Amino acid sequence: MNKRIAKKRQKRWQEQALRPQTQPPLRPAQKTAAAPAQPDTPALKETASAAPDGPATEPAGKKPLPAGRRPEEPVAAEEPASAEVAAPAEEPASAETPPGPAAKKEMLFSRRWLLFFVLTAYWEILYKILTAQRITVDSAVFMLLFCLLAACVLTLLTGLFRPKGNYRTALALLILLCLAYCSQYIYYSVFKTPMLVYSILQAGKVAEFAGTAGNLIFAHFWQLLLFVLPGAALCRLLAVRRLPRMQRKQAMGCLGLGAALYGAFLLILAGSGSHANSPYHLYYNEDSPLLNQREFGVLAAMLIDTRRTAFGFSPKDTAYTLSSPDMEDVLEGEGLLPEEEGEDTPPEEKAYAPNVLDIDFTALDAGGDGAIQDMNQYFSQVTPTLQNEYTGMFAGCNLIYIVAESFSQYLLNPEWCPTLYRLATEGWQFTNFYTPLWNVSTSDGEYVACTGLIPKSGCWSFSSSAQNALPFCLGHQFAAQGYRTPQAYHDHTYTYYDRDRSHPNMGYDYHGLGNGLDVTPGWPESDLEMMEKTVGEYIWQDQFHVYYLTVSGHLEYNFSGNKQARRHKEETADLPYSEAARAYIACNLELEQAMSYLLQRLEAAGRLKDTVIVLSADHYPYGLPKDSIDELAGHTVEENFELYRNGLILWKAGLPHQEIDRPACSLDVLPTVSNLFGLPYDSRLLMGTDIFSDAPPLIIFNNRSWITDMAAYNALTQQVDGPVSQAYVDSVNHIVANKIYYSAQILDKDYYRYLFGKSQIELE
Repeated sequence: MNKRIAKKRQKRWQEQALRPQTQPPLRPAQKTAAAPAQPDTPALKETASAAPDGPATEPAGKKPLPAGRRPEEPVAAEEPASAEVAAPAEEPASAETPPGPAAKKEMLFSRRWLLFFVLTAYWEILYKILTAQRITVDSAVFMLLFCLLAACVLTLLTGLFRPKGNYRTALALLILLCLAYCSQYIYYSVFKTPMLVYSILQAGKVAEFAGTAGNLIFAHFWQLLLFVLPGAALCRLLAVRRLPRMQRKQAMGCLGLGAALYGAFLLILAGSGSHANSPYHLYYNEDSPLLNQREFGVLAAMLIDTRRTAFGFSPKDTAYTLSSPDMEDVLEGEGLLPEEEGEDTPPEEKAYAPNVLDIDFTALDAGGDGAIQDMNQYFSQVTPTLQNEYTGMFAGCNLIYIVAESFSQYLLNPEWCPTLYRLATEGWQFTNFYTPLWNVSTSDGEYVACTGLIPKSGCWSFSSSAQNALPFCLGHQFAAQGYRTPQAYHDHTYTYYDRDRSHPNMGYDYHGLGNGLDVTPGWPESDLEMMEKTVGEYIWQDQFHVYYLTVSGHLEYNFSGNKQARRHKEETADLPYSEAARAYIACNLELEQAMSYLLQRLEAAGRLKDTVIVLSADHYPYGLPKDSIDELAGHTVEENFELYRNGLILWKAGLPHQEIDRPACSLDVLPTVSNLFGLPYDSRLLMGTDIFSDAPPLIIFNNRSWITDMAAYNALTQQVDGPVSQAYVDSVNHIVANKIYYSAQILDKDYYRYLFGKSQIELE
């Protein structure tokens, strides 16, 4: 058998050896080395013959084949060329020649660009569908323009190198983009807001939640698979076709197309309108990652956020942020202010002074930074709130201020949480209170509750404020009133979100897990244990102010990944809810027990009557599935406003019962507490208002929606619920934009330090 195969192979070699051997045209270097061909020399014809059973005879002028080499292998470069291919290299190819490598490269280039466009457009549309975001005509146009631009950029970047290098570049870029879309989807699914570039850069500081992130990925596995599979298929397709280096003509064409697309984007942007939250203002004058993502798409929003994180942000049109009306101006324009009292009306018994400090903005406006001058001008125009019958009614009392993790009004049930229910309904009961969710969840929620300012987009505002002057924070305020150094406690890692820097800067002696608060580690830790470990440190002081940040109510809401939910599992076993809803109630029973313990200790020490307790949430329980929230509410909860409705506890023993229906939010807590305790502050320099003042209320949400006592405006749909004019809506939109902008300016410019240094103000 082997002999037969060998004979067939030898015969095939002999036949191949007898065929004429042709060569490609010689390169110039080869022609120089070889003997010059004579014009009249006839073509050389080589023949070979061999005996039927003998070895093949090599053609004349050829070297014997090396051992082990097959005749069909390429001929060595030094072999002489035949006369048939000795024509000059400059001779043009025949007209019938099929398309060469250049045409194939052009075809691959076009296909590459188209594939990149289709993939990015697919990811954008999939993200919109999975996050239930509306696709308007404007948003579709901007989204597709950015996808076309992205395809140009990706095509350029994957045509700079040799084929293997280009493929590796394409692979890296596609993996990076796929991870970006997947991460944004997971983050939005939980927080209902985009993930910021700044938060990505700070990911190492919050690595403790890696396990939670893994569980979220598992919970959204099939959705993530929809993002991954098309990208993986494209990577495979590009690997098969390979990616040749881009020619100069192709590169110039790609650059020209990109420039034309960007020009079209700017033209459409210019014609998009000048109203608040229009695409034009979002791109040039407003900093709203959430609205940017909804209007321009995920990729564009990330690029805008990256640019603003790297280079900062300031409005292009300064007139947009100056000469702003305030709420009283708006109401006056609508004819909604009460008429002035006539001569027959008896004068008021008492005229209340405004809650302001002695700041001469006009004198401060001479010289200096232009941005500071703009701020002086803006704050000098803001109408301050007046003191009122509640001003100073708690002066000299103790204050325990609590920001409760994921607290919600659904916990205020007399059967599950009798202590929390008692504190929320006995005395003052706030029936129209909201806790908007901002970009950095708990940290931003704390920032709002503790500073009375709106968090800045693109950073961790609390962390960024660690070197700033914060004179209106309660720690500094109570210390200035002669209270012993206020205490602050948090029953989780004390460095999380840089609280080891931000909380001492508010005037507190701060302790957390790992820094003097010896609670049992676990996830989450126990609020009850935190109370048991700390109450004895301050309850015997003559006057005290204490700040608590709880953690027991944190996600995940199940009985396997939440230690406190597992501890109280049996107590919620008979509740007619899903596991997630029962786990949420169960972990918050630890907060209920902590508050019960606190009241018992205060009463036993005789401090209950002179102590005020304030409790507000950092945000609604965003980690609880929406259908579980609907379960607890007993109806389908509306997602733009009602989802953020919450409870506020502001309690002191002996307060007569009073229902307060005025719209209010967590931004209003600091000015309200400051007024109740008679603390000196300037109401013009805070973004919230005293709940008990007669100033028009205004609740601002992260997506720039708002609620007043006259109307509610949904910035996502631009729908208004209330009998107001378009002029009213435009004016309130202007006020909202200014409050967000100047709140960020206070942080960026360390404005309070400038004011207090220039004006020599002391809070006493």
